[in-house]
Amino acid sequence: MKAQGWDHHINFNQMMLTKIFGSSETLFSFDTYQFEDYSKVVTSVDPEKKAKIRKEVFQLKLRNKHI
Repeated sequence: MKAQGWDHHINFNQMMLTKIFGSSETLFSFDTYQFEDYSKVVTSVDPEKKAKIRKEVFQLKLRNKHI
């Protein structure tokens, strides 16, 4: 993320949100589930792997962040 310069954008957004709302926290989720039905999309993504990640990893991250 730092190599692409995203950290500056994220830090700026977090600073602005803190000024407006008083507090903010950043949650990163990189391996996201983009489509409900991957069979309708031309992609090299393994739909079963995406579904497994969504079911196991993403839900665990959400529970740990109390969102």
